[in-house]
Amino acid sequence: MDPLLEQFLNEARENLAFIDQNIEEIGGDDPELLNSVFRAAHTLKGGSGIVGFESVKEITHHAEDLLDMLRAEKIEFASGMTDALYNAFDEVMNLVEAAEESGEIVDSDEETVANIVAELSAQMGKDKVEEDNWKVPFLLATNISEMVNYPLKTLRGIDSFKLPFVNKELDEDFCNNSNFYAVLFDVDDSCMVYGNDPIYTLSLLADKVLGVFSCVSDENAKSILSGIDDEDGLILKTHIVAYIHATYEEIEDALFNFIDEIHLLPLDISTMLTVSNGDSGHQIDSLKELFDIAEDLDLTGIKDEVERSLSLIGKESLQYAQLERFLDIVGLIDSSDTTKLATFFDNIYKGEIYTPLVLTQEKSTEIVEAEPEKIEVTESVATEEPTIELNEVTQAVLTGMLEQQKKAIKYIETGDDFLRVLSIMDKMRKFIPSMPSSFSSKDEVESFINKELGLS
Repeated sequence: MDPLLEQFLNEARENLAFIDQNIEEIGGDDPELLNSVFRAAHTLKGGSGIVGFESVKEITHHAEDLLDMLRAEKIEFASGMTDALYNAFDEVMNLVEAAEESGEIVDSDEETVANIVAELSAQMGKDKVEEDNWKVPFLLATNISEMVNYPLKTLRGIDSFKLPFVNKELDEDFCNNSNFYAVLFDVDDSCMVYGNDPIYTLSLLADKVLGVFSCVSDENAKSILSGIDDEDGLILKTHIVAYIHATYEEIEDALFNFIDEIHLLPLDISTMLTVSNGDSGHQIDSLKELFDIAEDLDLTGIKDEVERSLSLIGKESLQYAQLERFLDIVGLIDSSDTTKLATFFDNIYKGEIYTPLVLTQEKSTEIVEAEPEKIEVTESVATEEPTIELNEVTQAVLTGMLEQQKKAIKYIETGDDFLRVLSIMDKMRKFIPSMPSSFSSKDEVESFINKELGLS
């Protein structure tokens, strides 16, 4: 018998025995007992997913849903729930015993599983074919810088998949497909005492884990080295972030013991370019030439230029961290997104953190690219494009672009610098009918931007 399957079957028997002994009491006044039965079902579901025991996973998934709704007080306990859960876990026990006898996974017949799922769904107040309103199934990380500032050199050389420049809105289809996530473990430091090892669970995802970053504070390091409070070395005092390319279901199945204690951040190219390590605010004029490379070169050419530029700047600067990050993820960039890098490279020499013009998840994930272009004239000429009626989303993006150009004006030193600003203003002209047909000085541009932003 496969050792992993054998381990699952042994653990399944223990969990099923616990459920059988306590299921009669789930409608009582002991919330911790209900939580314990839920965790046993959750462990069964996760373990069955890891070994590919699909019938067990299907049944326990719906049983777990019922228990979760009870403990969240979304539904009130009814006596029929006990019978529905007994029937579900009796079938799971039958499948476990059959697997023990045959030494391999045994599938339940589809009609039996369908009837069990229907009975559990009825107790939850929904038809088995009715789908709940979908919601993001995981805790979304809010501190983006905490997730993207760690070293990502483990990504260098990986080009087996490509990432979007900006992720689409989080929806059910997104979670069902493989995506790239930063996963923060926010676990109790005693988790390993109870046999829950984060690194072991990550190993179950095999090559879907593309990097793991862990660190220990000075205070915790002293405690670990002393060994006084943890003679067995089982107290976890490490901060862990893993970078995983997988579906959410695959992550949930492997990390089921920690699923309520992890935070996920879906990663895209623009988010990973917002690295903020290093000394900022120092302009490096020698990097201005990077402005044109996204327009003129392919990814290989851009990579070569970036590697050459690294030798020109100090390793303690923000610009060095930004260019290093580009080299980390260049293999994940789709060639069709090359021109979208223009705003990133245009920003490099200024010593500012890259802030892509992307709205928050609550509003929209729409992006309006301000792609610089070469200009051979000395002033901006109005185009004949018709103005466009603005909605809330477009207005928010335009405001962001105007604020960005207001910052850029401070760094204008040459005619080329001024032309770059004018080219961005031209991009916005069709959205802003009040914009003059041309600007003759940076003061005129700044005055107009201040007026549009309500600052004058």
